[in-house]
Amino acid sequence: MNAILIASLMTIGYHQPNYQVQNPGNNTLPTGFNTVQPTNLFGSVHGRTGGNPTTGNNWARSGQSTPYTVGSPPGGMNSGSIRVGTQVSPSNRRPVVNGMRFGYVHYRRDWQDSWFAYPQYVYYPNQMSGQFPSPWYSYFSLPPYIYGPQITYINPPFLDWTVRYQYGQLRDLDDAVESIILSFQYGRRRDIESLIPRRGLVGVGFNGAYQYSIPADDFMDLYSDGIVNSRTTGYRITQVWMSGDYAQVAATHFYIDPWGRQRQARHVYVLEQDRRDYVIREFSVGAF
Repeated sequence: MNAILIASLMTIGYHQPNYQVQNPGNNTLPTGFNTVQPTNLFGSVHGRTGGNPTTGNNWARSGQSTPYTVGSPPGGMNSGSIRVGTQVSPSNRRPVVNGMRFGYVHYRRDWQDSWFAYPQYVYYPNQMSGQFPSPWYSYFSLPPYIYGPQITYINPPFLDWTVRYQYGQLRDLDDAVESIILSFQYGRRRDIESLIPRRGLVGVGFNGAYQYSIPADDFMDLYSDGIVNSRTTGYRITQVWMSGDYAQVAATHFYIDPWGRQRQARHVYVLEQDRRDYVIREFSVGAF
């Protein structure tokens, strides 16, 4: 079994057999998240072409010495008061204004909007009718809002998470969890491709609560932007529960923000067994 998977799963709620795992240097790996340095290649273009490269929504850090905090994602933004691509005044070039996200601050100062994989980001609140918070709303290195005519609401199935999963019971589920871990540890889009449904919708939530659904190919681009454009330092699986053909996977993402501060976010996945493989049906992000 892959050493990254074993090290990442030896945590609360994901029961791993009690034996030592050695890394190539013969030092016992930690029982928390794996500390392998990720190999994210910022600037690599994946998926479809993103937004307009001239909108200038990647702002300089301006000597920020303390980390910004951001409130809960806003809901019901439908005023459409600002046109797409226009900029707020220089005095407002801060990533958080009155608790709401504005623009993004990438790790690369030369980063262009068009280098993101997802093509329909929105950068300011109330910029256009029909926009919604991105799942990466709490990540300052990524745009905070998305827009798309295919964003919709569904009634997710009620799932009673009463069965706690033990590692090793289902090889296919173990492989799916390993793919999630590897996608963040190494910033690789290919690690998650097998978990994206071939068709249909994927739900997006905040703090474990469903908000909206987007087409599976859009979710692939949106998710890959997050794994490529966040400086991951660790990814820890904390709980796995079962409900019939569904699994709920909870994880903590440890990463460095654009100001060099250590941050963490809570990720919750709902996976469904589709034929033999498990695919993502819902993805939720919550800030600690």
